[in-house]
Amino acid sequence: MKKTLFTLILCSSLYYFGFAQQESISIKSYHWVLENDSRINQDPDIFNRLSNDSIKYKGGLLLSYDRSKFGGLSSLSASEDGHTLLAISDYSGKPIDKIPLKYRSKWYKMNLQYKNGLLDSAKITDQGQVFDLDQEVVDGGIESIAESDNMIYLSFDERAEMLGFNREGDFKTVEKTLTLSKFPNRHNAGIECITLTKNNQLFAIYEFNHKKRFCEAWMVNPKNNATRHLKYYKTQTEVKGATTLHNSDIIVMEKTWNKTDNTSHMQLMYISADDLKDSKIKPTLIYDAKSAVLDNFEGITSFYAQGKEHLLLISDDNGDSDTDQRTLLLHFELDLTF
Repeated sequence: MKKTLFTLILCSSLYYFGFAQQESISIKSYHWVLENDSRINQDPDIFNRLSNDSIKYKGGLLLSYDRSKFGGLSSLSASEDGHTLLAISDYSGKPIDKIPLKYRSKWYKMNLQYKNGLLDSAKITDQGQVFDLDQEVVDGGIESIAESDNMIYLSFDERAEMLGFNREGDFKTVEKTLTLSKFPNRHNAGIECITLTKNNQLFAIYEFNHKKRFCEAWMVNPKNNATRHLKYYKTQTEVKGATTLHNSDIIVMEKTWNKTDNTSHMQLMYISADDLKDSKIKPTLIYDAKSAVLDNFEGITSFYAQGKEHLLLISDDNGDSDTDQRTLLLHFELDLTF
């Protein structure tokens, strides 16, 4: 009886220190319009430039909460109908007292609502934290996400590994570790871009140049870690995310931040699924936007609804730094004809 009682007390203590410190939050979402974001005054014409012949802007939301507790959203994955969104924070807590451990590496499931085809609201329905191989909270740096039928894979800054979790496990137990060979050694850089291809391979791209204009890229078989090396030729400074469309083609998001005029230059690049057979990937530009009111976009995902491909893009508000930015979620509808 004493042994049983001791076990119960020990388990209760472990639960308290390991999980009960987590704090649930509830965000507010606002339509991204001038009355809710005065920064739009810096570029009042921005909404006229968010659409082109191939991509139509379909509304945006400001997601608001205490930036020391919510933000840093870099990893994004949408359900098939676009109404459920999984987002993960890359908050690293550097310096350590900037973001307490209980707010780092948090995942959020959100319910998204649309009105007349436009993104209308977002509400958190579930949340938790991502744990590593040692059953400790990951100390930040989660940059991208890819989902298969039964697994979720995450990639990181400064880490030549991707971790795989069971879809039903709430990121508490690592089920698989995939290692990337020929991984570049660079501070504050890593795999910010992974997506699952139609052949159930993980397509991963390194954030920055390796030589000249191309980045290191990998095609990884998650079953046995078999790897094929690729070169991805980019046009912007950084590769920030990728998503596989319903038709198996891929969209890659690239970005350059200009310190001089504080503008963000974002481009979306198209890759045909058949082009992934080549060792050199040279994508096609389909979207180009530059503005001082476009923040640090790092997450991208897609869904298919009413016969159309859709994109969701999210910005990392850099809440673990001194840069004052926002968490901005944008919705686009695709009409690609090649």
